[in-house]
Amino acid sequence: MPANHRVRLMILFHRKKGMSFQDFDKYWRESHPKVCDSLPIFKKNILKYEQVHVDKESAQSWKDAGHAVTDYDGIVVLEAASEDKIREVFQDPEYLEKLAPDEAKFSERSTFTMFPATMVTVFDTTT
Repeated sequence: MPANHRVRLMILFHRKKGMSFQDFDKYWRESHPKVCDSLPIFKKNILKYEQVHVDKESAQSWKDAGHAVTDYDGIVVLEAASEDKIREVFQDPEYLEKLAPDEAKFSERSTFTMFPATMVTVFDTTT
C-alpha cells in the first residue's frame, strides 16, 4: 500500500503534572515504545509510529521573536491502513490493560487532542 493512502492520527498532549520535561522526554522516548512493541494489536494495526518531541530551546526563541508557540509537550503520529485499524488498537483489552496505564505514567490523558489528518506533500527535495 502506498504511504499516501495511509490514514494518520496525530495526538497532541501534555506531560504528566509534576513531571519534569527531562524525565517525561526520556520515559516517552526510551520506555514507552517497548510497551507499544509488546502489544500484538499495535504491531499488527499500526504501520508507523512516530513521536514529535518539542524542542524547548527553539520554542523559546520563537516566543522571544513574538510568535505564538503551542504549549503541548509532544505529538504522537500513528499511521494505519484505515481509521478503523487505529480505533481497534484503542479498544483492544491489552491496550486498556497495559498501554493506557503506561501512558498515565508520563502524560495527561485529559489533554489528548486528536487530530485526524491527511498529509499532502507540496514540496520534497529528498525525492
